[in-house]
Amino acid sequence: MSLPVVFLAYSIAAFITGLSLYSFRGTVVTNPQLVTHPFDDYIKWTVVGGIGGLVTMLAASALFSRR
Repeated sequence: MSLPVVFLAYSIAAFITGLSLYSFRGTVVTNPQLVTHPFDDYIKWTVVGGIGGLVTMLAASALFSRR
């Protein structure tokens, strides 16, 4: 793999990790019945998109490495 592709993959992984960690920032559980999860849908789709992106990168790498 070329170096720019590696940097692109690293930046995408870092972005998804940062977004996931940011969504949990400032969460305080004082009353278990009042726990809210405002980023549930965003995290779900971020994880789905991240896994889809990683699978696509792996498939493209496998396809291009055979040539």
